[in-house]
Amino acid sequence: ALATAKARLREARASRPRPETTSQALTAWNALALHALAEAGFHLARPDYLAAARRNARFLRDHLWDGATLHHIWQQGQAKGPGYLADYAALGLALLALYQATGEVEWFTWAEALAEAIQQRFADPDEPGYFDTAAEHDTPLARLKAPQDSAMPSGNSLTATFYLRLAAFTGRGDLRQRAEALLKPLQAAMARYPTGFGQWLVALDFALGPQQEIAILGDPAAPETQALLAVLRRAYLPRAVWSVAPLPLPPGAPALFHDRRLKEGRPTAYVCQHFACRLPVTTPAALRDQLAAAQSETMEDEDAL
Repeated sequence: ALATAKARLREARASRPRPETTSQALTAWNALALHALAEAGFHLARPDYLAAARRNARFLRDHLWDGATLHHIWQQGQAKGPGYLADYAALGLALLALYQATGEVEWFTWAEALAEAIQQRFADPDEPGYFDTAAEHDTPLARLKAPQDSAMPSGNSLTATFYLRLAAFTGRGDLRQRAEALLKPLQAAMARYPTGFGQWLVALDFALGPQQEIAILGDPAAPETQALLAVLRRAYLPRAVWSVAPLPLPPGAPALFHDRRLKEGRPTAYVCQHFACRLPVTTPAALRDQLAAAQSETMEDEDAL
């Protein structure tokens, strides 16, 4: 009976106009998917998710990025239209997530290139904020800076989040200052209409901190290194950035790893705050203790406020 009912429903549905579909692949939407796959792949220990994230990143790099300019759409085998601010910022955030999950420096260096492209192509020279469109977009009346988040986070809220997380990897104060300049004018609006500023609130929470930077040094495939990473995999650390790197450091590795050494020749973890680090540790138990201590200090600081 159920099969008969389904067949009748299918027949009735087939008589109606079919919903429209699109053949376009949008850069920002793909970036959001890439970001989710990278985070899920790491925290759920799913190499298939990470493989899908890498494939997505390579496709975007090979077909929608020419080394200086990001395109907005892939359709019918062609890249079309200059990218919007949200395309650049969403992809930058996704690449940082993929670097955090894999330790593969190629994604980090591409994220850095996207950050510089944002500054060159979208920055307003007269006022805080970034235009949603680049100069080459066909916007004859005005270049807008839409502040509110909706189904898609706004380009400026994504940029603020991207710059804050990139600053945590690199120690670059200029990136943090640019993000704070975006956040300050919107604090009252965020407090009054939080549902319209979801991504902004994520950025604000990260900016208020305290944030952590966690460097894992060692062969990424070694069991001892994987045991340290497993601690991070099981932790909830929304205000932290981390990654893993072998020694010698690969070219392009962020400042987070500079001047770090292995302790007693073993894979080593450094838990830092604004690049001031606790003593290096080599065991999962010691790393868990340091993260718990940092979390306890954070709660005490918040209670004091």
